[in-house]
Order: sequence, then structure tokens, then C-alpha cells
Amino acid sequence: MTGAAWALFLLPPQLVAWDSQEAPSWARSADSLPVYALVRNLNGAGGLELYAWAGVLLVPAWILIGWPLFGYGKLPGVVGVLFLLGAPVSVASYLAESAPAPWRSLWGAEIFVLLAIPVAAIAAAISARSRHFPTWWWALMASTLLVTVASTAAFGYFPHGTLIGLGVEVGALALLPTCPRSRSVATLD
Repeated sequence: MTGAAWALFLLPPQLVAWDSQEAPSWARSADSLPVYALVRNLNGAGGLELYAWAGVLLVPAWILIGWPLFGYGKLPGVVGVLFLLGAPVSVASYLAESAPAPWRSLWGAEIFVLLAIPVAAIAAAISARSRHFPTWWWALMASTLLVTVASTAAFGYFPHGTLIGLGVEVGALALLPTCPRSRSVATLD
């Protein structure tokens, strides 16, 4: 949930940096809060525009969302690895927005990670079902594509908006404290 909260916190200044006066009024209102002055003051720091900083600042969200999945077996761990991969890909994407060719072609590259996550999540859900995870767990994992689409549509921006929904989903998945044992192993104890 912390990763989702961080992505949500970063969303208003990112929407304003991207859409300027076309940004939703709620985002413009939130962006004017004093807490966002810290984010706005990054504009120009290290030679990066505020838009590029949005990708750099998003790194903790990717990591915090993916990390809990490592405790649930190999295929959920693959989904976790994809989240970790999203961190450097997102930074490269945001830095490429104002870069010259051919680097500019990296802009938006995090979409490929955001598409790979639901595909891997389906395989993880099938694996979790066969390994006796609770029905709610593997069903929620299987619905990652729906969560991805719904959160992107609800917040109107990716990857920030997408990560909000995925962070909430992984937070719910993390309610299962550990990976269940298979029934064959449990009977040997």
C-alpha cells in the first residue's frame, strides 16, 4: 500500500507538469499545496525538468509494490521482478521524453512492463490455484489486467495512476502472510 500511496502523492504534480492548465482541477488544487513545493523545486535540479523528475521519484513505488510478491513462490516472484524492472525502465522513459533520437524512442517504454505484469500475473494465478492458495488470492491475482486498465482509466495517466491500482491490489494480496504449503507436504508433517 505504501507504493500505491507514493504514486498517488506524486500524481497531482505530474498531471500538472504534463497537462499544465488542462490538468484536472483537483490535480491543480492539490499541486498548489505547500507540500508539493518540494517536488516543484526539483525542476532544473541536476539538469532535469520536473517531468523527468516524476519518473525518478516513481522508483520507490515500483519497488514497494513488487517486493511483497517475492514471498509467494516463483511465478508471483516473476511478477515482483517485473515491478522491479519497471523502476529503471520508468526512469529511462521519463529521461527520454526530451532526449534526441534514438534515445527518444525509449519514451513510454514502461507500457511494455505494465503489459507484461498482467500476463505474468495470469500464470502466477494458475500456479497459485494449483498450489492451494485461497480462492480470493489467485482470483485477485488473475484480475491484474482489469486492475491495470481500471486504475489507468480512473486516474487518467500511466504509470502513476496504474501503479496506484496495482499497489492496492498487491497490498490486498499481501494480506496472505505466507505462501501456503502444498497438501502433500502438509500431510508429511
